Amino acid sequence: MKIWLDDYAYDGGDAIKLLDYLAERETFYLVEIHTANPVGRENMYRMLDRYWPDLY
Repeated sequence: MKIWLDDYAYDGGDAIKLLDYLAERETFYLVEIHTANPVGRENMYRMLDRYWPDLY
């Protein structure tokens, strides 16, 4: 099942907040980064590498 952040745009649809939430709970779900924002993409990959280094 895929969840698109677009579906939650009215709540902010912020992928960094989602990754923060998962890291705080020490929870992992496979995520697929799809963004045209190069800074946001690098920030998300940096976070994935920090909290789940063996998986990304």
